[in-house]
Amino acid sequence: MPPTQEPRANSLRAERLARGLAAAHELFKRGKFDQAEAACLDLQASEGSDPDILTLLGTVTIERGDPEGSIRYFEDAVTLAPDAARLHNNLGIAFKRAGRLNAAEAAYRRALAIDAAYAQAHNNLGVVLIERDNLAEAVRCFEAATNLDETYFEARRNLGRALLESNQVERASTEFRRMLETSPNDIGANLSLGAIERQAGHFQEAQSHLQRVLDLEPDHADALYQKGLVLQDQGALPEALAVFERVLALNPTHAGACNSLGVVSQALGNLWGAVQYFRRAISAQPKFAEAHRNLAFARRHAEMDDDARRTQALLETELDDASAMHVSFALSKIYDELDQYDHAFGHLLQANDLKRRSIDYDIGQERNFFANLERTFDSSFFEDRTDWGIGDRTPIFIVGMPRSGTTLVEQIIASHPRAGGAGEILDLDRLLWDCGTDERERDWCQAMNSLSRSQIDDLAASYLEVLRKRFPDMDHVTDKTPGNFHYIGMIRVMLPEAKVINCTRDPVDTCFSCYQNYFTQGVPFSYSLEDLGNYYRLYSNLMKHWRRKLPGFVYDLSYERLLNDQEGESKKLLAFCGLEWNPACLNFHKTERPVETASAVQVRQPIYRSSIGRAAHYRSHLAPLRDALGDVA
Repeated sequence: MPPTQEPRANSLRAERLARGLAAAHELFKRGKFDQAEAACLDLQASEGSDPDILTLLGTVTIERGDPEGSIRYFEDAVTLAPDAARLHNNLGIAFKRAGRLNAAEAAYRRALAIDAAYAQAHNNLGVVLIERDNLAEAVRCFEAATNLDETYFEARRNLGRALLESNQVERASTEFRRMLETSPNDIGANLSLGAIERQAGHFQEAQSHLQRVLDLEPDHADALYQKGLVLQDQGALPEALAVFERVLALNPTHAGACNSLGVVSQALGNLWGAVQYFRRAISAQPKFAEAHRNLAFARRHAEMDDDARRTQALLETELDDASAMHVSFALSKIYDELDQYDHAFGHLLQANDLKRRSIDYDIGQERNFFANLERTFDSSFFEDRTDWGIGDRTPIFIVGMPRSGTTLVEQIIASHPRAGGAGEILDLDRLLWDCGTDERERDWCQAMNSLSRSQIDDLAASYLEVLRKRFPDMDHVTDKTPGNFHYIGMIRVMLPEAKVINCTRDPVDTCFSCYQNYFTQGVPFSYSLEDLGNYYRLYSNLMKHWRRKLPGFVYDLSYERLLNDQEGESKKLLAFCGLEWNPACLNFHKTERPVETASAVQVRQPIYRSSIGRAAHYRSHLAPLRDALGDVA
């Protein structure tokens, strides 16, 4: 062809390509994938290979569920135009869909090396980095994407997600709220804020965000699921159960709803149903590690059965640290019940080490807080407030270390017809900390010292209102939040006629039982044997302080004495609470009431003594704990 005709020929080819690609794109948009593919192949046959043809072929192939097939097309496109950033980005998307994260990351990084201002490649790289647990760099990627394009909502949503997963909750909340400023009905942002507010205990705010989603989409399964979690956290377990069941009606394979139905069923005493729901969650999502842990702790194991083998097999796959932690806790429980104690401890050590690394905890700060408590709540504090507070006998506080028998004691008391069991409620904690200027312990102690008589009365009235809303017809209501032992001084001033029961148990058994369990909230000291021993010493010394300053206000109840003389100790316990003897308290395991703690399974059974001396099976592993306990052991 003469040189003067080449530009015209190229122009005509470009026009044919443009028309052919437009027609193929239209077929693709209408979901006619086979016809779109055929059009592309015809165009390729007549006009030769072209990056745009190959890109559309790759896009059609990936939408038909064949990411590996699409990779070949995108690789060919990159070969033809190696300096086109968008083609490397497309190749990265195909690798990501195929589960080839290393290759996806490399493709996105190549796209950004060509065009550092490519917002979509920054976002896509961030998504891969989240899956690879590189949260810090993922955050930087999403920040880059949103800085390049402030209207890029997907990247901003992902930024919030990455911040949330890296425990930067306040920053995550800020990003989601920024989204709502310009798009108040954004479903993802409202869902995320609903979850954040729920986890912070701001249930009304959480409900507001979730209801906005449900107003837009009444059958939005994830919004309903989050609503169920809010109800569960508020103790409205039958209502939560109904919502989770609705989620499953909409999506029978919603693993989260199956797992939550198991947790709620267990709390309501339906142990068989709980096991079935946990199994259903695992069937829907085989690598759902939390469901494996819940299943292991909801049942007993006499052999390495199918449930146990599935959990063991899961540990042999590639897991993130959180999943490995849940699976290791599950296997420690299984091998403990199979009397393979060394094997159980190996899993227990791994589980606790993984959990400990994920939390920011300093026993030194605890020491300072406990010391400030003893300095603040001295003899003069109580002498200056002898007639303060509200003289109401409704509250019965059950305190102590976790795993010291608090759930059993509450179940005994709540079996009395005149007493209700509120369980582990955080209302007292929230009321008292809201009085402080901030979250620093020293300032909190100072704030308690500066409260006026009327403020103390208001706190007491607010707390009593909480109890009466839960059990309006009961003479007494238990609050079995173990950590309330910190607040015994404030309880004495606010509610001088309240009863306080301190549950005690062998220190080594108590601490090791904590070490064997995963706690859904709080208890950060329980994931290290040294931390446990040191914390127990702080607890023990603080209880001695309360006994010195408030003689007779606290009733100490030994777990071992209760198990060895159930009727005698139960009668003394009820007498201290101002309750007459009732035989129903001996059959506490038959009482139908919600129990949402690690002891939910045990309190559905009669008293058994096998828990006494349980730590002896692990004696060779517990030197760090005994050393930390010192003379308290």
